Amino acid sequence: PVSCSPCDFIAAAKSGDWGKSAELIYEQNPLGEVCGLICPDKFCVQACVRAKIDYAIKIPPVQAAIMKNAREQNLFSGEVVAMPKNIKVAVIGSGPAGIGACAELVKHGFAVTVYEKEKTLGGALNLIPLERLPREIINYEWQKLQNNPLLKMELGIKIDDCESLLQHGYDAVLLAVGEQKSRTLGIEGENLALDYKDYLKTPEKYVTDGHVLIIGGGAVAVDCAITAVKQGATHAEMLEIGRA
Repeated sequence: PVSCSPCDFIAAAKSGDWGKSAELIYEQNPLGEVCGLICPDKFCVQACVRAKIDYAIKIPPVQAAIMKNAREQNLFSGEVVAMPKNIKVAVIGSGPAGIGACAELVKHGFAVTVYEKEKTLGGALNLIPLERLPREIINYEWQKLQNNPLLKMELGIKIDDCESLLQHGYDAVLLAVGEQKSRTLGIEGENLALDYKDYLKTPEKYVTDGHVLIIGGGAVAVDCAITAVKQGATHAEMLEIGRA
């Protein structure tokens, strides 16, 4: 999906060049290890031509292992050096979209300032339970970008007016604020249910030792179920709708 070639980075790792393998991943994806841990495999694995021989390669965990090896052995800095273009861009949001935007912008020589309303980087990545995504990996992915002199971070600052940024020296503003509203079902009693973002952000506010029903069957639903059990629920059930 991000034009990253599993064939090439797996071949590099197979030959023992873990640094080159990580470099091939990072050239196309600044969240290489994060994606390997949390991305659904329905895209790359379904497209794997090895399935025509015997079985598809489980590409996401292979990618995660390559990036973990490179990280732990300090084989790859992720440093990108580009000729500055004297163009300033403000990126609002430091989640996956913000990270991806920053990586592309600094790669092409733009000076970037990231504005994040929270005190921590990562956006929606911080909603994912530690069992699936340890926080040190988020910080590591960001750190590779933060070493770039073209990038500045402004944490704990909420931007309410993009026009003011344009009037204060920025040539462009990029919104990377993520999904602000959850999908709704339009059914009776829906107002009594919790929104997944509120729940995963502050699960301690909703501790229960009873039964929990999660409407949905995807990765976010799994995160909610894991969190509910960790918080003391005796039973967590996911209800998937709309599929045969």
